[in-house]
Amino acid sequence: TWHSEQTSYELNHAYQNNLREECSEPVSHGYMPAPKSSLERRFNKSTYTAGVGLRHTLDKHELRGGVSSEYQYNRRSGWGFIIPDFKTLSVGGYVMDRYTITDNFIVNAGLRYDHVHTHIHNYQDWFKTPVGTDSIYKERSADFRGNFNSLTWSAGVNYSTGLWVLKANIGKSFRVPIPKELGADGINYHIFRYERGNAKLDPEESYQVDATVLWCNDALEVQVEPYLNYFPNYIYLNPTAQYVEGLQLYNYRQAEVLRWGLEAQLNWKLDDHWQVHAQGEYLYARQQSGEKKGYTLPFSTPWSVDTGLKYTFDSKGKDFVGLSAHIVGTQNEIVPPEKPTDGYFTLNLSAGKEFQLGSSKLNLTLHADNLLDRRYYDHTSYYRLIDVPEPGRNISLMIGWEF
Repeated sequence: TWHSEQTSYELNHAYQNNLREECSEPVSHGYMPAPKSSLERRFNKSTYTAGVGLRHTLDKHELRGGVSSEYQYNRRSGWGFIIPDFKTLSVGGYVMDRYTITDNFIVNAGLRYDHVHTHIHNYQDWFKTPVGTDSIYKERSADFRGNFNSLTWSAGVNYSTGLWVLKANIGKSFRVPIPKELGADGINYHIFRYERGNAKLDPEESYQVDATVLWCNDALEVQVEPYLNYFPNYIYLNPTAQYVEGLQLYNYRQAEVLRWGLEAQLNWKLDDHWQVHAQGEYLYARQQSGEKKGYTLPFSTPWSVDTGLKYTFDSKGKDFVGLSAHIVGTQNEIVPPEKPTDGYFTLNLSAGKEFQLGSSKLNLTLHADNLLDRRYYDHTSYYRLIDVPEPGRNISLMIGWEF
């Protein structure tokens, strides 16, 4: 990083390696003979990133620009398969301007261009599968090379007056399908399902509008954030009624999607000790095209509200006790053969205490969740697929020592 009075430059470079191995009992399965080792899957992924950025202040303008790049490659091994070897290279550049008209009125705008190249390698099973009167090495992933380009933009405004703060943004975003979405074909043991990619996926685009309305004084703060998204080609994992190797099959698909929602929160300081807080969210989504037209998106979150009362014994808020409720609505907006999920509410307790031990501090925090020991399901949880409920009464103690 280099700075001057009006200009700064930033250069960064990073490398990351992720090595993952999954082992299981080497037994025969279907047409696959018993393997010689317990190594079912091994993923060795390396990621290189580099970027340079420039910030320049010119009168009331704060100008930013830069370029960034990322190279990623993955090599697999083991007798099991879910995703193939792949390489991706992405390069992008951006410019943006933050213009301060007055101290309480700021506008901003930006533009970005991205190019992404993806290469997915061919993979065939190491054992033969009977097909008709012959036996073949079944292809699980075809060789794929794709180039994706996109120009995205955004603009926003920030205005404050008195006790009010108003924000609004509009823009277009872009997301390239990842190798898993393009070439997966196997069991995802962590989510209890069989996933199959789609090499015909196009880049996902989104046009969004969002706003923030905030009102606050010394005791009360209220914030509301509505948003709207339109996706010409949203990428999602589509549940089917088929089963492969004993698990439900999910295919990656694209559809035109309209999605909107609202988030709101309230914080009220009753006096020096008592505080009330509440927050909630609601999401609506509809597929406008494709085989599931008229339905929502899989695993859509139901509406939810969190509210609570907290008492602090000191001005620092280190010594406290609080009671909160988590309320979730029934989710009947599903994508067949997805299951509806009943609503629920949980009652939770928290407390904290700080002890001064000479020059050190000992902090104790107690959490007691689901005090009523209710049995419920989280609609967005992977465990919902196999009818496993969320944890019952759960008590934990966290100990922290500052020295």
